[in-house]
Amino acid sequence: MRVPNCVSGAFSVLKEFIGVVAWCFFLSAKALIRNLLFFWPRPYKDISHEVVLITGGGRGVGRYLAMEFAKHKPKQIILWGRNEDMLNATASAVKLSKKVPCDYMICDVSKREEVYEKAELLKSKYGNVSILVNNAGMVSGFDVLDNDPEKMLMTINTNLMSHIWTSKAFLPSMMQSNHGHIVSINSVLGLMPLPGAADYCASKYGVTAFMENLAFELASEGYSNIITTSIHPYIIDTPMFTGISTRFPALFPPLHKGYVAWKSLDAILTNSPQILLPRIQYFLLFFRSFMPVDAMMAIQKFAGVDTCMHGFYARRQRNKQSKKL
Repeated sequence: MRVPNCVSGAFSVLKEFIGVVAWCFFLSAKALIRNLLFFWPRPYKDISHEVVLITGGGRGVGRYLAMEFAKHKPKQIILWGRNEDMLNATASAVKLSKKVPCDYMICDVSKREEVYEKAELLKSKYGNVSILVNNAGMVSGFDVLDNDPEKMLMTINTNLMSHIWTSKAFLPSMMQSNHGHIVSINSVLGLMPLPGAADYCASKYGVTAFMENLAFELASEGYSNIITTSIHPYIIDTPMFTGISTRFPALFPPLHKGYVAWKSLDAILTNSPQILLPRIQYFLLFFRSFMPVDAMMAIQKFAGVDTCMHGFYARRQRNKQSKKL
């Protein structure tokens, strides 16, 4: 007796679906085991032939990232930023202490044409970038209605659009060789909100979506050796976040920029797709996936998230007053 085509097709789809479900369970179990055994060392990939570009490389996390990369002896490190003194200080420190080639270029990554121009200059001088680290960022810290439109655009262009411009500039050469790594130093605020930082959160949510979509595009087009990594840290102890504090600062202190850089390098060298810092953020993300919005708002209010920007406002106001004196 011949099986109708519709029945045969249904069985084929069902078989494929069961296979996908089984594969998803396997990958989920693998990820769970890897996260539970975070203390178990994993082998690092060799980056001795890689050309590394770090945006926002003059200070803060960018400077520590350069120092961490240098420990693993890449072929070349290039720093992009707007402050030449800071860039020069970082490059000099890397070359002096780690004996690794490290140079810098002045580049405002919020400006598309400048990114493309400097990218061509970089490629002609150092070769193709094979590890791109998008680290540059800024925060204005205003309520939606109080924020200046130009500052909001600057935040979006610096924090989000720069990732797109640099990817468009350097991804083609990675695709030609099916080799490369694109990294975003994002934020936990790319996964959850913060009152008083709407433009910052919007830019970071945008980076989250961009990186997830980029990873999906590359995988679907067969570029299996181009890796993407997203780093989502909590508040970092840099001047950019001075004044921001939750209700329980002893339980949730700002992360040291050196720690963030070290954990970022660990994720990059193990080809991890995403990490959250500190690890307790995974639980918050899990709860957020099924809890109603008002419940999450209640939790965040209890933790003082709704008022944590008040210290930032006060610091900014003091700076304004001191400039007037």
